Amino acid sequence: MTLVVVLAAASLLLSACQTTNPDLSDETREAPAPPGLEYECYPGFPFDPRDLSLADGSETGTDPKWTALERVLTYSDTETFPHSGWLEVPATFSPESFGFVARSGDNFYEIRIRRRAGKWEPSGWGACQPRVAVVEANVLQWALRRGARPSPGDQRLEVVLHEVECVGGRDPRPHLLEPEVIYEEERILIVITAAIEPGGAYECPGNPVVNHVIDLDEPTGGRTLWDAGFYPPRHATRQLRT
Repeated sequence: MTLVVVLAAASLLLSACQTTNPDLSDETREAPAPPGLEYECYPGFPFDPRDLSLADGSETGTDPKWTALERVLTYSDTETFPHSGWLEVPATFSPESFGFVARSGDNFYEIRIRRRAGKWEPSGWGACQPRVAVVEANVLQWALRRGARPSPGDQRLEVVLHEVECVGGRDPRPHLLEPEVIYEEERILIVITAAIEPGGAYECPGNPVVNHVIDLDEPTGGRTLWDAGFYPPRHATRQLRT
């Protein structure tokens, strides 16, 4: 009898622990890319991350652009770069520039080339974190305030914001643009951006994490909430990394 009681108590305790973290699996699983949004590793080279799955590693060196890419992959500081699966990304600002993006596990990489005197030459490369492609704006990361769990009927989200780029330690709230909100059947994806002065020079003392409220056009309806400003989208219940 004692054993039965102990097992029953343990079962109830386990059940209680499981129900107190209903979104735990959502926080750790990767969210699919939202349709209609383009991301970029470097300004001016937007791409649809869903196209990365189409880069099947069948690239060849017959195209001069790909020859330039393969040359970069022989450099000592690109040893960790994948050698296949690269997606070709045209630049929005010039037909004389192209980019390439690839993914290996949780890591993303980009290589840029440009044509000089009729020849394609490397112009830059590195690891990257894709973010939504915007013009004259910064993409902010956001998350629900600690302990906040919106109910299905809620249309206001209490969140915290952080601007990653160097902007002199400013409060981003006076510069916020209208958020982009994508309503799906099972999730709501939100992109938060703040206007910047083109060509402005800023110091990097570290930017504050600030409180903010996001007003939705629809109740959450029990849907999961995602910060879609970066790819892969990040679950809104996570802690911000600043």
